[in-house]
Amino acid sequence: MKWGLGFVVLLCQAQQELPPDLALFSKIKVKESQNLDQLPNYTCTETIERWVRRSNESRAALLDTVRLEVAYVEGRELYGLAGAKIEQSEIKKLVRGTIGEGGFAMKVKEIFQGQAATFHYEGRAELDGKPSELYSFHVARLVSGYRITTPSGSALLGYRGRFWADASSLDLMRLEITADDIPSALQLSAASESIEYRRSAIGNGTFLLPHSSEMTLADAAGSEAKNRSNYEACHQFVAESVLSFTEVHAEAAAVGSGPLADARGYKAGVTGPGGAGPGVTGPGGTAANLPEEFTVDISLETPIDSESAAAGDPVSATLRQSIKVEKITFAPKGAKLSGKIARFDNEGGSYSMDLRFTSLDFNDSHLDLSQRRIEVFMKVTTRVASMSSVTAAQAQPVEQVEETLSPLVFKTKHLKLGRGTHLVLSSKK
Repeated sequence: MKWGLGFVVLLCQAQQELPPDLALFSKIKVKESQNLDQLPNYTCTETIERWVRRSNESRAALLDTVRLEVAYVEGRELYGLAGAKIEQSEIKKLVRGTIGEGGFAMKVKEIFQGQAATFHYEGRAELDGKPSELYSFHVARLVSGYRITTPSGSALLGYRGRFWADASSLDLMRLEITADDIPSALQLSAASESIEYRRSAIGNGTFLLPHSSEMTLADAAGSEAKNRSNYEACHQFVAESVLSFTEVHAEAAAVGSGPLADARGYKAGVTGPGGAGPGVTGPGGTAANLPEEFTVDISLETPIDSESAAAGDPVSATLRQSIKVEKITFAPKGAKLSGKIARFDNEGGSYSMDLRFTSLDFNDSHLDLSQRRIEVFMKVTTRVASMSSVTAAQAQPVEQVEETLSPLVFKTKHLKLGRGTHLVLSSKK
């Protein structure tokens, strides 16, 4: 028997009047809806491993690891780099390449609290050794909030899938989704996702939250991309954190995910205790305008090891020289730069990364760099042999040293950048 959510809104009807499978689904729907309604504003650290298997390869290789903060705030999902403000409604604005969104809470919200899904009871099943109730479902594209983004584009998709609910507690255990009618613009032949759920303590309560997920994408050529996510360190927003909502102009508002998006275009940001906003200095500090553009040598303070590093990880450095124009010093030698690993890619025997520094601190001053264009390079020394500029009879070989700036690309199977690594930062307004 198939039915939509509209048939089960009146749970107050006597359960014996409903078919057994419909009565059971009514209880599961109520259980999941109550969990969603009672969820406090909270955030988790999401670690995403992105794997790729080329069509001519038998094994998948780890492409990169990304760490994000994902938050469930006032019924919406927001994203940010680990430890930074959580303010983006679209994950693709933080992470390049193939990525999915909505797996944290929005898919469950759409399926169990929306009117889009139709369901069919598949019967009793066993999952991980536990008895469960198995249902299949379908959501049409026109009412879907399921978005997939690839390097070729982004689109909302219809989908079908299954879910398992614990036979005793009726808690959701696993949700599986398979995309329908994928647009050719995405250059995908198949897309699927599986999400595992567990109960976790948030604040003073215990709530059903996603524990891990796996998204698999395949193209027509036979290549396959797999994103494996784990959610950890989940916690409620505490009193000393600041959660601010400021309206933005419609043309600047981020595009949301289908009918679940907030059309008002709100932007949320979370800062910890003592967090300073743009252009704010610490106690006793003085406001300072940095030069329009500058280049300065820096020393890495945070070691980076390819075995553990991920995009989104915090990173710090210090100035090896003052930022100075003529006789004016804007920041002294030793000033501390703070930021994130913005990108960390593994391309099979070669690593490439971008570092994004967002603040500069010295004495009692805090300077915001987030609105500036920041690029970090390594200094490459090249020795060039030439002949001395004298007569041919007297000419002697001369070795000249040339220094150039190169992007952060390293041809190695294991990358280790130790504390004190010499880098160069370039900044423009």
